This record gives sequence, C-alpha cells and structure tokens, in this order.
Amino acid sequence: MLQILRDKAQSLVIQAIVVMIALVFIFWGVGTNLMNKQEAAIVVNGEEITFEQFQRAYDQAYTRLAQQFGGTLPKGLAESFNIKQQVINQLTQEALLRQGGVEMGLMVSAPEVQKEVEGMVQFQENGAFSLERYKSILASNRMSPTKFEESLRFDLLANKTLDNLTSFAVSASDFEVEDLYNLEKETVSVSYVVLTPDSFLAEVELTDEDLDLWYQTAGERYKPETLIKLTYLPFSYEAIGNKVTIEEADIQAYYDQHLTEYQIPEKRHARHILLKATPEDSAEIHQKQQSEAELIREKANDGEDFAELAKQFSEGPTAPAGGDLGFFAQG
Repeated sequence: MLQILRDKAQSLVIQAIVVMIALVFIFWGVGTNLMNKQEAAIVVNGEEITFEQFQRAYDQAYTRLAQQFGGTLPKGLAESFNIKQQVINQLTQEALLRQGGVEMGLMVSAPEVQKEVEGMVQFQENGAFSLERYKSILASNRMSPTKFEESLRFDLLANKTLDNLTSFAVSASDFEVEDLYNLEKETVSVSYVVLTPDSFLAEVELTDEDLDLWYQTAGERYKPETLIKLTYLPFSYEAIGNKVTIEEADIQAYYDQHLTEYQIPEKRHARHILLKATPEDSAEIHQKQQSEAELIREKANDGEDFAELAKQFSEGPTAPAGGDLGFFAQG
C-alpha cells in the first residue's frame, strides 16, 4: 500500500481527503485572539502567530484587493469581502501545512531560501540580484534580512508540504482492490482447547530420581534470593543520656588521649600599610616614603586605629579593608 501512495499520479480523492483533514484541524486546533494584543493573534495547535504577522498579511491582502479596484477600496466594500477572516484562514492553513511538513520530515535548506530571494524581481537591478537593494527594501518595510528569510522559510515549507500532499495518488489494480476487500471481509473459524498442568497431576507419577535429575538440570529456577538475617537493638542518646554518669576524670583522660582532635592551630591576624618605592625611584622619593612611614608608626604607637591609618595612607590593594591580610597559621 505504501508503494501505491508513492506513485506520483494526480488523485482528486487524496486531495479531497487532505482538505478534509485540514478543515478538522482548523475547527478543532485553532484559536483566535484579535482583541488582546498582549497575546498571540492566532494559535494553531500550539504554534503562535503574532499580531505583527497577522497585520502584515492583512495589509498585503488589502493591497491586492484594492489594486483590483484601481488602487482604492471603500471601507464598506472591504468589510463585505471579510478580509480579516480570509487572512485568518490563510495563516491557519499555512501553519497547518508547516506543521504537516515537520511531521513528514520535510525541511527547507539555506541554499533554497537564498535561491528564492535572489529570484525575486523586486530585489534585482539590471536582471541580477542586488544585495544593497535587498537590504534597502527590507529596511523601508522595517524588517531585517534574518526575519524576512525566516518568514520566507516558513512559506517555502508550507509550499513544499502542499506539493507533497497533492502529488500523492492511489493507483490500484482490480487484483489489489479485490485482495484488500477479501482481507477486510475475511473471517476465520478457530477451535481450541485450554490445557492446564492441574488437569494432568493425577495421571503423572514422579520418582525421587526424576525430581533429583530435574533439579540438577533446572536448579537455578528454584534458587531463592540471597537473604540476610539481622538482629539489632535501636537506641538513642535521648533515651539513655540521662541514665549515664561520666566522671570528670574520664572526660579529662579521653581529652588527653585525643588531644590532637580538639587542637586548633595558632593563627595570627595581620594588617599592613604599604608605601610603594622601587629601586629606580630617586633618593628624594625614598626619603619621603620613609618619613611618612615613621609618621604612621608614631600615630599607631599613640593609639590611633590601625585600620583607619591603613585606609588613609596605604597604597596597597587592601587599603579599603583597613590593610587586612587575614589570618595566618604557623608555617
């Protein structure tokens, strides 16, 4: 049957079926929301069509219709054509075709999009594609090349899906039709008997040798899972803590035996004030830095806050933190 569907002859039956399926999707899988512009304008099976896409399609449809009436279209006449609903139907059908194309495994490649763009006469100059004209026309329509090509890719996917659907056909011989009819209408009469082991227990006699031989052959079937037997007594500190008395001497002895577990290495907290001077600096700079260092030391010895002195005088990166270098352990 699949081979028949692959034959590329035209078939009105298949095309009619495709249209019917599309109509089912339109009525059951589509939602419109043209009043609330904070949400999607149309949702088709979860695919959102934005208000920008709807408005662009509406403007194009309106312009095409107006051109048929000399470039202007009276408002009443436009409403009588129900352009809005026509655009909704068009966008919905295109979305359904795209979704169908994805399900069929169809895709549109970048070279296909490029070929389509370069073949559009509105982007050509002297019969050849012009990149500058392409960008200029898109810019005048407030659309980027990326966005335009993405929209074009969607259109090409819908067209490719439609081409594949309309190329399906059914071409069946009389023999194939008869064979399919017989397959669907064929009936089978079956007689059967249900047998259970219990029905034969009384008629079977087994000796110990038979059982031993069977066990040696299929003993793995009867091997039980490994089991572990445990005996345990649960208790908690809350349950026995107030019933146990520990002498001070026992605590001291335990502490002495595990002294290293409770020792905290000695650490020193360091701050510094950095005054920069390099061997390349002049003697005057060295003398100036030394004098300032002596002044800072006097202030610190007089009891001024070292952290504040570091913030005021230090030229190192720790100055904002009061010259704090953290804690250091021995070694």
